[in-house]
Amino acid sequence: LSDSVSLQGTLAAPFETIGAALAATRKARSGASAGATIALRKGVYYGEDALNLTAADSGLTIQVNLR
Repeated sequence: LSDSVSLQGTLAAPFETIGAALAATRKARSGASAGATIALRKGVYYGEDALNLTAADSGLTIQVNLR
């Protein structure tokens, strides 16, 4: 993988939208029962549709970091 792809979703290269982070989390966890965390950084998130969480998202934590 190129550096730009392998760093997606990190502090150095965060996803641009919450929806993208959720989609990547679902893909990474496909078929797994392990938990995952989406960390939201301070800011304003525009253009987001409502997040529709399902049973497949069980174990997911959405953490808000206000610093």
